[in-house]
Amino acid sequence: MNTKVISYLLGKISVLMGAAQVINLCMALYYGEKCYLQFLFSILLAVGLGYALQFYGRDASHKDISVREGIGTVFFAWILAAGLAGLPFVFLQVLDPVSAYFEAMSGLTTTGATSISDLEVLPKSLLFWRAMNHWIGGIGIIVIFVALLPSMSGTAVYLYNAEVTGFSNSRILPRIRTTAIALFYIYLLLTIILTGILRGMGMDAYDAVYHAFSCIATGGFSDYNTSVAHFKSPMIEYALSVFMVLAAGNFAVYYQVTQNGFKALIYMHRYDNQTPARVRTDYLHKLQIMYEAALVQCQQIAENPATTARDKALNIKRMAKITKQLEENGDGFVKAMWCGDEACEDKVKETTGVGSRCIPFEQEQLSDKCVCCGKPAKC
Repeated sequence: MNTKVISYLLGKISVLMGAAQVINLCMALYYGEKCYLQFLFSILLAVGLGYALQFYGRDASHKDISVREGIGTVFFAWILAAGLAGLPFVFLQVLDPVSAYFEAMSGLTTTGATSISDLEVLPKSLLFWRAMNHWIGGIGIIVIFVALLPSMSGTAVYLYNAEVTGFSNSRILPRIRTTAIALFYIYLLLTIILTGILRGMGMDAYDAVYHAFSCIATGGFSDYNTSVAHFKSPMIEYALSVFMVLAAGNFAVYYQVTQNGFKALIYMHRYDNQTPARVRTDYLHKLQIMYEAALVQCQQIAENPATTARDKALNIKRMAKITKQLEENGDGFVKAMWCGDEACEDKVKETTGVGSRCIPFEQEQLSDKCVCCGKPAKC
C-alpha cells in the first residue's frame, strides 16, 4: 500500500474539512458568539494538518493509486474527518474528546445519536456544525471530495468505488467526476427545495436550513431538545417525512427523470436483465457482461487506449522481422528468443509458416523478450 498517496489524499480531505468550518466561523461572528476563536483554532489545525499530510505525499502520483489505496483512503478519511469534526466540541468544552468523537461520527454517518443533553443552550454556530456534519456525511465525504477537486480526477474511480458500495454504486454518467457532480447537484437541489418549503411553513431561515440539512441526509439532528415537535406543526412533519423518503431513493433515477422526464421511470426497468456484449476492436473478442459493468469496463479500456494497440503493433513488427530474415536467407534457421508458451509457438507457425526448434546447449542471448508476445524469454 502506497502510504504517500493515501497521505496526500487525506491531506486534501483535511483541508476540505477545515474550509467547511469557515461557514460556522462566519456565523459565530454574525451572531456575536464568542466561540469564533474555537472555530478559528479548529480551522487552523485542520488546514495545518492537511498541508503537512500533503507535504509528506508531495511526490505521489495519481498513477500510483490502486484499489488498495482507494479503500485505505476511504477508511482513514472517515476516521480523520470525525476527529476533525469533533474539535469544536472539545475546544468549547461542551464534550470530552471521546464524546465529541462520538458526536461527530454520529453526525457524519447520519446515525443521529447525540451525547448532548441540552441543545438549546449551545451557540447557534456550533449547533449548525452538527447539521453540516449530517449534510456532508449524507452524500459521502469522498463523493463531495471527488466532485469539488478536479485535480484528483485520475484517482476518482478507485475512491468512488470504495466509497459507494452495494447495488447503488452504478454510474449515471461515463466519467466518475461527472457522476459525482451530478449526484451533488441533485442532493443540493433537494436541500434547496425543502428549505423553501419549510420557510413557507413558518420556520425562520436558520431552522429551515438546519432541518433541511438533517432531513436530506436522512439523519435526525435538530437544534431543539424536542426535535421537530418543537414547531407543533403536522405539516412540517409531513414535509420532512416525504423528503426523507425521497432522499433515501436512488439518485440515478432522479437524474434520468431530470434528463428524460417521468417516462424514464417506465423504461428504466428494461435494462435490468439485459447483458450487453463488449467487443474489443483490437482483439475482435466478444464478451457478455452485465449492464452495470459496461461503463466501468469500457472506461478501463479507454483510459489507456494505446496499450493494446502498441502491444499488437510490436508483435506484428517482430513477426515481420522473422519473415524478412527468412526471405533474405532462404531455407535455414532464424535465431529468436521464446517465452516457452505453446500459444506463441503456434502463432509463429501460423504467421510465418515455419516450425520452431529449441537449442538446449550453448544458447546465444539475443534478447530478453519473446519474439512473439514480448514477455520475458526463457530460451
